[in-house]
Amino acid sequence: MNDEFDPFDIENVRSPEAAAAEAALRADREARKRNGGMPPELETKLAAHKAKGEGKKSKRDEDWFVMISVRGIVDGAKALREKRFVVWLYVLYRVFKDKRLTVAIGNAVLKQWGVSKRTKIRALQDYERAGLFSVEWRDGKSPLVTVPERYRVWSAEG
Repeated sequence: MNDEFDPFDIENVRSPEAAAAEAALRADREARKRNGGMPPELETKLAAHKAKGEGKKSKRDEDWFVMISVRGIVDGAKALREKRFVVWLYVLYRVFKDKRLTVAIGNAVLKQWGVSKRTKIRALQDYERAGLFSVEWRDGKSPLVTVPERYRVWSAEG
């Protein structure tokens, strides 16, 4: 029975061109499996591109900019029970908003954000000790915080 011609057998209906195309697709699929799913011609282009930019570090890799709502900051701080980090974010927010590296950090906005005066003072002391910024403590006035140049997110000319 195995030697008989079966007109419904797909192998008997297939054209040589279709068989060749199917074999090529199988070979391509196997090559992609070996190369992590990438076609060989794309892998060659990618390797050339990587070699061209080898050693370069783009500014985007180290200075990502994140937009976050105040609600997002406050909710995250509540979830972690760590309000001192909110002070850090507020300082950076003020530096960005005022386009100045030295800003006064008052209590009113931080209170709205759920941070007490005492927590603000402890946080500023901690960040100053860590060397993230310097604080000028002023009797009866909001402390002045100066952040390093590396936290500038606007152009120096503007």
